[in-house]
Amino acid sequence: MANAIHISDEADTLTTSTPTTSTPLGFLSQASDDVAETLGRKPVDITPTRQHGNPCVRGTRVPAYIVLDLFAEGLTVDEVAEEYDLDVEAVRDALVFTSRVLRLPAR
Repeated sequence: MANAIHISDEADTLTTSTPTTSTPLGFLSQASDDVAETLGRKPVDITPTRQHGNPCVRGTRVPAYIVLDLFAEGLTVDEVAEEYDLDVEAVRDALVFTSRVLRLPAR
């Protein structure tokens, strides 16, 4: 059974019904939704029980920050995709997501 995700605007937290966890990263889910509207698909998976709740490349356990780190180190999108056996579109989506997160207003 999949975890139910609940986002509280007041506390800005992301929680799951099973197991019980809470993280002040609910804004990541909102950023993912915003990017999904633009792209027409979900850019990343955010699952509290996978990679400690870090956003991961869609359908994988590869954290989106790894994609950004490798891109910053000079690897191309194609090289990142090859390194982690990812779809090029999924790598681009992860980069769009991380860019969107960095543009969020400070809280």
